[in-house]
Amino acid sequence: MTSSPAQPTAPVEEPEPPLPKRRKIRKGTQSCWECKRRKVRCTYASPADSICDGCRSRRTKCVSQEFDDDGGTAQGAGQPACQSTAATARDLQRVIVHGQKDTARPKGSPERETNPTNACMAQLLLSTTPSGNHHDAVSHALRETWPRDEELDLILSIPVRGYVLYHGIVGKPYSHFFSDEMPTSPKAILRLPSSNSHPVLIARKLLLLASWLQGIPSGHNATNGSRSNDVYYSYASRLVNTVSRLVTSADELVSSIEGIECLMIESMYLNNGGHLRRAWFINRKAMAVAQMLGLHQGASSSATSYLDAVATRPRIDPDYMWLRLVLTDHYLSLMLGLPQGTLENVFATTKALADCADLERFERMLGVAAGLILQRNSVKGLDLAYTRRIDKML
Repeated sequence: MTSSPAQPTAPVEEPEPPLPKRRKIRKGTQSCWECKRRKVRCTYASPADSICDGCRSRRTKCVSQEFDDDGGTAQGAGQPACQSTAATARDLQRVIVHGQKDTARPKGSPERETNPTNACMAQLLLSTTPSGNHHDAVSHALRETWPRDEELDLILSIPVRGYVLYHGIVGKPYSHFFSDEMPTSPKAILRLPSSNSHPVLIARKLLLLASWLQGIPSGHNATNGSRSNDVYYSYASRLVNTVSRLVTSADELVSSIEGIECLMIESMYLNNGGHLRRAWFINRKAMAVAQMLGLHQGASSSATSYLDAVATRPRIDPDYMWLRLVLTDHYLSLMLGLPQGTLENVFATTKALADCADLERFERMLGVAAGLILQRNSVKGLDLAYTRRIDKML
């Protein structure tokens, strides 16, 4: 007696995941959980946007209060934040060492262990008032992204013009900038601070390294064991994103001269990468911090505004830093058709230009002209006499 062949079973359809439950909220409320936790205003560029301006800048998950809060983490879908951050740190090493973008570790390749407790990005982002322990955790997570010595030597062997480390963030007059007082060796500039340094000081080095990587010529040939440009550009982007998540998006960390400098470098990096709106937003944040410290009034000379006055004072003049912030704001606002952050236009007076180098004089006059154009554009109607005045200056 033969048995009948088994009948094929119909495939079992998996049930669709349930839609997130909507919560009852007050009529007119339009804000996300992340902004509520940070106690900041939640704004959207347009009513159709699903991500608010704050979460877009911080690169965090934007969940409306209409839905249940998922804990405020900024991890990827289905992956715990601690594991995600640890994987990010390891992936940064793979990108620069092995030239790979995938998350699978190559067979036999070395890998540094990352402490998921210290590198847990979500917990750090949820800390509104970081303590010393939290500072240590941020510093550890930042240092994990720094390349090994042999990797850094490989990066610095690529012919890159050293000015990429200074462009847009000049903190002293050009007469000082081109003097022998400024360090000229990229290796001396790109030296990681000690492990007990403030997170902002470590973040500054990471941003400078990203600027160096961004400055690699597009026609660079991957020879002598060096990687392709895409690998370096990807690594630079990861460095900036890490600093943005852990440092520059935390207002309490950037409230210093060095913090403003980090914001300026990040804005410069975004501008050079063609992300002008994000560059404008970050530079405007730097201006706000500078105003809170009194830079616009020339009242920031006290040591309390510095994290490391001994190292920072020789390269940053607060008054000159404010000048660079305003000039950058004028340029980005003019490019984007947005209003300027300040009407201050005293940088090209006869007194201000008296001891300036030619290049600095030129930049100051361009900045003032840009400010006048922005002021003219904000007024309805065309003032021909005002336009002729700007034209004469140019």
